[in-house]
Amino acid sequence: MIQKIVCDWSGGKKYQQFKFVFPFTAQQLKNGNGKTSLNALIVDFYPEVEDELDSLWQKPEEILFIFDDIDQFHRVAHIADVQESNASEECNFFDFWGACERWDIVKRLIKGELLKGCSVLITSRPWNLACLQRANIKMTVKILGFTIDERQEYIECYFANKQLASQVTEYLKQDEVLQDLSCNPLGCSIICSLFQSHVKLKGLVQKTLHINSVQMLSTFVTAILERSEYDLDQDSLLELGKLAFQGICKNKFVFGLDTIKDYRLQHAKVIPVFLREDWDENLGTIAYTFTYSILQVFIAALMEIRKMSGKDVTRLLTEFRTNTDDRFHTFSRFLVGLALLNPTGQIQVRLGPFHPDTSSCVTDWIKRNVVRCVQSISCGQTQREFLQLLRFLWEFGQMDPIIATLEREKKMVFTLCRFKPHDYVILASILDTVEVLKELNLNTCGVHDIGIQQLGSVLQKCEILRLKSNGFTDDCVETLVSALHVNASIKELDLSNDHNVLEKANRFSERSVLAFCHLRETNTNIREIRLEQSLCISKEQQGQKSADGFNILNNEVEHHLPENLFSKQNHIDNTLNAQGIGIGTDLDEMVEGLNDKCVDAS
Repeated sequence: MIQKIVCDWSGGKKYQQFKFVFPFTAQQLKNGNGKTSLNALIVDFYPEVEDELDSLWQKPEEILFIFDDIDQFHRVAHIADVQESNASEECNFFDFWGACERWDIVKRLIKGELLKGCSVLITSRPWNLACLQRANIKMTVKILGFTIDERQEYIECYFANKQLASQVTEYLKQDEVLQDLSCNPLGCSIICSLFQSHVKLKGLVQKTLHINSVQMLSTFVTAILERSEYDLDQDSLLELGKLAFQGICKNKFVFGLDTIKDYRLQHAKVIPVFLREDWDENLGTIAYTFTYSILQVFIAALMEIRKMSGKDVTRLLTEFRTNTDDRFHTFSRFLVGLALLNPTGQIQVRLGPFHPDTSSCVTDWIKRNVVRCVQSISCGQTQREFLQLLRFLWEFGQMDPIIATLEREKKMVFTLCRFKPHDYVILASILDTVEVLKELNLNTCGVHDIGIQQLGSVLQKCEILRLKSNGFTDDCVETLVSALHVNASIKELDLSNDHNVLEKANRFSERSVLAFCHLRETNTNIREIRLEQSLCISKEQQGQKSADGFNILNNEVEHHLPENLFSKQNHIDNTLNAQGIGIGTDLDEMVEGLNDKCVDAS
């Protein structure tokens, strides 16, 4: 952004009210030694203006100073403090040759106490803006990263392939980690770059996009380290990892200055790179938090795995396995993802290699636990652990530990799990390696319409598909019917509702019921489509229960449907009239008349 501003000014396109523009980065200012003056500072970086300084100061309104990444000054958080203001009174700030600390020059320019009338543009991470507001500094513009619409515009401009741009956008909606980071322009750029690398040659889009959190965060952290313009010492990074890990264990995400001092980080260069400073009203002092909470978890996992053997890693995974707190699950997921040597890329160049047996130990640990979970999958706790293992495998990037077990068991049950949106992407990717799945049971998992769209390819492989009480509506029917239409193995489809969870009921209109009837006719392998206890709702009856049950069983369907369902006249049986159901009768009334006639084939 700063480069564009300077380029537009020097090219005569914008900002022509300024005769001089002086851009500085925080690193340029911090790397200087000893005290200096404003005149000396300008001459050091822009010697070509030395002869014009005297006349330059006469018209401050024609001068623009730019200070980039000002939050890298630790003292920026204290800019409004009286003590901070008195610290440099010995400087004559109206004498351009007065020597003082570089930060004092920057601060006085920002506060309008030096060269009053000049313009100052500063860039900072958003959390330091509150410090500037407390100092009564007039702020004209605040740029806080991408809005949702701006992120969408960036993605569409990045990818020439509109299909890929659409896929990336939908993918981000499902992944909470990537969604948060994508609002950061740097994060959004990295995400797009990673997705671009997963596109096939000749511009063809892959069937399933796969960017895991470890890949993203590893690249993100590497980019931050490179942008910091100086090398961070290993000891500070290790201490930062300890701070992050202890924070996770104690459910602590805000750290006071005393805590920072306990880890010897108060003067560490790592602070402005990964943490933000802000005033904490409860503590009555400066407090520190990681720029993103997910970054704290990742840094903790990254620094812990550096110093652990493979056995230590698996011991920690076992310890956290049954913990119900999401922060431990996420930490464990990152440990598994980092166990592979390749995904960390430049991070390992900077931090050194991990223990050589880490990858093999983690692989064996996953294999053992996959087998254990599959063998006792009916248990609710086991189902939750198995779902967590699938998330681990996604981060691990290798499906081999589970493929053999799934090919042998051919059954997956998650009736007592609550799925997150991204879990369907993970499940679809893992099950894509299985040729035929005997049964997939996702009853009461909260799949909803978006989940069906993500699982489209998986639905083509199931013999028995159980989807009771998942909050489905007509929006998912087209995807569901299309997938099952080409599924030569499907035998049973259960879309009924559980009496105890009616708030999650599947709600289909007459149009959807007709679509299921047509599916039953065209795919003769289907023995049963169960809509028993389903809420068959028309537009006029939205929200009202209109049918207690509706099963489509074997060829019974041909004897219980009115003429307008199918084009074949021989599907109509005279028993319809015997039951008092006319050919043109409303489907809801027809279904009520058929309830006693239908037989549950199960």
